[in-house]
Amino acid sequence: MDNRHTIRWTVLGLAFALYTSGCLDTIQPPDTDDPSLNVDTADVNIPVKLISPLDRAYFEGGDQVLFAWRPLEDEASYTLILARDSNFTSLYDSITTIDTAATLSLGQGPYYWRVVATNDRGNSTSDYRLIGVDVFTSHYPNLRRAYSIDPAHMFESSGGGYKIFLVSHRPYGIGQILSISSSGGVFSEKIFWENSAFLELANVIQHENGDFTLIGTQIWMIDHYGGTIKFNSNGDLIWETILRAIPQWFSADVHLNHGTIASSDGLIVTGWGNAVLKEGEPKESAMYLASLDSQGKLLKEQFLSRNSAAGLYVHYNGDTTYTVLASWYFENEAALMPAILTVDDSLSVQSVIPISGIGEEIVIVRPLENNQILVVLYRSPTEPLQLLKMDLQGNVVSKVVIALPSNVALFDVQPTASGGFAVTGHISTGLDIPGANIFFGLFDATGNKRWTNQLEMPNTNYSKSVLPLADGGFLIQGSTNAYLIPELREGTELILVKITSNGLNMPPQ
Repeated sequence: MDNRHTIRWTVLGLAFALYTSGCLDTIQPPDTDDPSLNVDTADVNIPVKLISPLDRAYFEGGDQVLFAWRPLEDEASYTLILARDSNFTSLYDSITTIDTAATLSLGQGPYYWRVVATNDRGNSTSDYRLIGVDVFTSHYPNLRRAYSIDPAHMFESSGGGYKIFLVSHRPYGIGQILSISSSGGVFSEKIFWENSAFLELANVIQHENGDFTLIGTQIWMIDHYGGTIKFNSNGDLIWETILRAIPQWFSADVHLNHGTIASSDGLIVTGWGNAVLKEGEPKESAMYLASLDSQGKLLKEQFLSRNSAAGLYVHYNGDTTYTVLASWYFENEAALMPAILTVDDSLSVQSVIPISGIGEEIVIVRPLENNQILVVLYRSPTEPLQLLKMDLQGNVVSKVVIALPSNVALFDVQPTASGGFAVTGHISTGLDIPGANIFFGLFDATGNKRWTNQLEMPNTNYSKSVLPLADGGFLIQGSTNAYLIPELREGTELILVKITSNGLNMPPQ
């Protein structure tokens, strides 16, 4: 309980007890004519009133920050004081002026500010306010605050550092390309697909020349627009294509799940969409396929199957065919089932092989060597994690079962160079202490635990994705509200944590 409330109620209770017992009869109000109680307010400055920025305002790096306050009635000089702490013991800067405003460019960090006015009456000090400017540190690059942050697609740069492709929502979706140094500093930030009502980034393809192609979906209201966009290694736009389906599909929606490089450095993408498959009929959900040339020009698109069928993963076979892992509607079963499809250059289906015994719990698909894929099956935190290595004919080569702690929510699984698996998610801290901590574990090829680690930090922290590194370590991306500026407790911030090969959190460099 707040002690101030306790004291207040105790004093009121005592006064009530004294009054009801008659003890207050002898207590007289003070004599307002007593000269010792009179104060000449003309000799006292009224405290300076601040105007802007508002308390807890937040600014992007590079913004000009305007500080403004109301003038006193009498002429005065004003000193704007900025500090790193609320006690103003760690001073950052001060400016004295006769004006009632000042504009400053501030570096990253939290700033407490107040104004002291000086005139013939003496000094008058305002209340203080707090503002924040983008903060980056080795482990916690504090980018623009968001309502939520999606799993990132991360790549290790050959010259050191990392390239990170990220989508956040605040509340509109925005894509970011971050160039991160090996110690966690941010070299650059590029923006793409800004101000979508909602945005999903399905996958990112790294080309041999260092270019990147992004595949995702922009959503406005209830309309889904598939999108592909290509950048060079510096994050500069090369081309962009929005897939809304050609007119023959009568205003179809497109939602992309995956894509891969095709012949002649083209692209093939898959997912699902809502389309009018026959004129006069209502829209229905079906699997979507499209092919693009090396400049992003749409060559052909096709809706296949029906009843919520969807393409989950596509693989270029190196000739004129593609293998697609799909959720396919089988008429004879009257049900959706996982299947392996072979598709030719014209996007016609050559064969469909049902995959039995899997169900609809496929959550992650990752490419492996030797024309194999890793299929991750996951129902809930109370059931074991199943990892299937499959060939492109739908045959299960091996199956690994991993029993995670029952309070771990899975987010990502990545194969490692040694044939094992890196697993990450978040672990609930329990009902008594609401929140979550980052969970990370390394398992060998048979599913045996090598080690697990839980990163305990204040408040709530979610792990979204993991990148195995060339040195045997790992880079974990997630989100946190254990803010670098604790007083600004609004929104979510990006967190990057580097883990050594033995599972230890690396200290800042």
